[in-house]
Amino acid sequence: MLSLFKINLKKSFKVYVFVHVFFATALIIFINRQISQFFLESQLTQQIEANLVQDIVGCGHLMNDKEAFLVCAFNQSSPADVTRSLIQTYVICSAPPSDSSLTSAVCEKLAETEQLVETNNPYGRLGIVGKGNDQWYVAQKNENTPSNYLLAPASATLEMIGMVRGLRDRNLIFTLPFILLSIALLTFYLTRLLLKPVQSIKDTLTVLEPQHLDRATELNSPFYEFDDFLKIFDELRKRLQKSFTKARRFASDASHELRTPLTILRGHAEEMITELPTGSDTQVRMRVIADQVDHLIDISSKLLLLSQADANSIKLQLETLGLSQLVWNWTQDARSFDERIEIKHSIEPRLSCRGDRLLLLQVIQNLYTNAINYNIDRGWLRITLKQHAGEIFLCFENPSEAIPSDFSERAFDRFYRGPDALAKGINGYGLGLSLCQEIAKVHGGSITIDTTHDRVFMTLILPVTT
Repeated sequence: MLSLFKINLKKSFKVYVFVHVFFATALIIFINRQISQFFLESQLTQQIEANLVQDIVGCGHLMNDKEAFLVCAFNQSSPADVTRSLIQTYVICSAPPSDSSLTSAVCEKLAETEQLVETNNPYGRLGIVGKGNDQWYVAQKNENTPSNYLLAPASATLEMIGMVRGLRDRNLIFTLPFILLSIALLTFYLTRLLLKPVQSIKDTLTVLEPQHLDRATELNSPFYEFDDFLKIFDELRKRLQKSFTKARRFASDASHELRTPLTILRGHAEEMITELPTGSDTQVRMRVIADQVDHLIDISSKLLLLSQADANSIKLQLETLGLSQLVWNWTQDARSFDERIEIKHSIEPRLSCRGDRLLLLQVIQNLYTNAINYNIDRGWLRITLKQHAGEIFLCFENPSEAIPSDFSERAFDRFYRGPDALAKGINGYGLGLSLCQEIAKVHGGSITIDTTHDRVFMTLILPVTT
């Protein structure tokens, strides 16, 4: 349970990349927003200052008529200029100040010290008078004789900035979902783009099996950064292929070399058994030796067949087999093998397949033997043969006791035997099911094992003959 918990806590690279790209994109947008906000105030201030000088230079001759002056100032402005709404805050003061000034209290500020503001218009000048929150821009033409003054509250700049920010924030409520969705889609696309070459390599590597390590992998690196990785993998594949080849050759050579001396030993043992007195201790011991030699010959034959399967060199004597009749005959013969086991069957008629008769009989024999050996006392065996979805299913179902939880995964491991095999005195070396699986594979099929708490289902799956 602890190991499973650790596996679940393992990071997903896709999620890792997605989260980082998502937050990096969001951070970039946030920083861009802050920078824009910083420059917005400076840009609006410069625009307002330039407009004041431009208005008094271009429309100063109309300052005696405020309405005409405001119309002139508005007409010479650009339609895209958001600061033009400040025209309504303009105050016109005469030079020298008179009682007819529009706002005498504001015009009195002209007597205060003026701070000059640099402008790019050579025909006018700009300054700031007042203190604190009561500061005013003062614009005037560059003339030798005194002229009228144009004043505008400096606080209007802050009000304009606040209004623009308010509009932007209100719009953000509606645009935020689309911004987040766009970031998510962009991040998803970038994640797939980054993992696409890795997925391509993964798809190629997953089809590799020990039997196919001698084949050069067709890995095309989409980017040069993967070249070294693919080169290292190909070198590893070659080393593994050499190791598997040596292991298969050793098993094959050892099986070949053992068969001849074992056969000779078997012949001499049988000859001595016939020559020794019947029932003598020496004859009994020689019979035990002969039986053990038979076991060794069986093991060497299975190891040879397994090594051939690993090297894809099993030679099949293919023929069209009437599988229904073959299983029927086997079932009838099996009833006489062990009368303590009740054998039931359900065989669909006229099913056939292409296969090697001797090898398929060996598979049936091994599956039957396992079902009998790991049955309960006075148990039963149900053999079912049927066709479904273009495949033939031959199932051996039997009751059993104390079935290990990992039996389905480990049953095909070579030299694996059930935990109670020794206690029950079951003969065998744990090669039968692994050999059956290899035989099924070369026939284009497979073997599956399913278990419940008290039953085992071993199923041979073969393609239907077309």
